Amino acid sequence: MVGSDKTVVSARDEGDRIKDLAQQNNLRVDQFKMEGLYITTVGFFSSKQEAVNFRNIIVEKIPFFRSTNPKVQNIREWCPDSVDVGTHLECRRQK
Repeated sequence: MVGSDKTVVSARDEGDRIKDLAQQNNLRVDQFKMEGLYITTVGFFSSKQEAVNFRNIIVEKIPFFRSTNPKVQNIREWCPDSVDVGTHLECRRQK
């Protein structure tokens, strides 16, 4: 998770900041909504270490994310059931 926002517009701004780096690594950028927050996520990784390594690349290459302190989170555990509503993915099961 690279950030959380109160609006889908600000979440899209975060997504736009990371889009090129994600595409270079064949990763997708998504926005999830849960409990009134829009969470920007990058990719699905085969291991936690792979996710941590990419998180470190994000912080190193995109200065904006140094202040957001991106977290490594298993999205399948955090939001196991979501539906695409067009602008984002809505988590059906709340934490």
